[in-house]
Amino acid sequence: AGYQGGDIVIPSEHKGLPVTKIGYGAFKSEKKLTSVVIPDSVTFIGTAAFSNCSLSNVELPALLVTIQEKAFSHNETFDVIEIPSSVRTIGADIFVQSVVNKFISHIPAENLNAIDEEAFNWNVSLYVPYGAKETYESTDGWKNFVEIIEMEDTQSHLAQSISLDYESFTLAPENTILLTATVLPETAENKSVTWTSSND
Repeated sequence: AGYQGGDIVIPSEHKGLPVTKIGYGAFKSEKKLTSVVIPDSVTFIGTAAFSNCSLSNVELPALLVTIQEKAFSHNETFDVIEIPSSVRTIGADIFVQSVVNKFISHIPAENLNAIDEEAFNWNVSLYVPYGAKETYESTDGWKNFVEIIEMEDTQSHLAQSISLDYESFTLAPENTILLTATVLPETAENKSVTWTSSND
């Protein structure tokens, strides 16, 4: 790879072409490599691509589909690894001989596939999307985690609808009217409403 060490941000393009794959052993044994940011253009990380480095931080791309075996094996300690919602295939031992303190999976229940039984170090907690815990607990590979924790339902804190107590009214110049807005759901954190009008 010709890499000199430290942190690296892999470019999304090379010689005018998109970077979509990180091939077999691309950064293998780059001992000075400690952190890597992989662009969202990458959908495939090959076998042992970052094996035997000194990584303690990696940002996986939002459109990643495939992580092959031992992709991040024999590295340092990662505080957290976040698995993008787009991932469909995970090979064996991707973090073998590396320490990961926590995994967060953003893969929704409807897109969850069985993975290799040896994909992860299972003796840590896995955080999964709200409503997906039961699916993870019954899916081969994922169900092996020592603890599966459902993340908070962030959608319930977002305003979904706003209604006013008047559907229509006629207002004479210089008169005023009090409008009452109802914001749903009740659990929405921000219920502030701003009124704007295109009329002079």
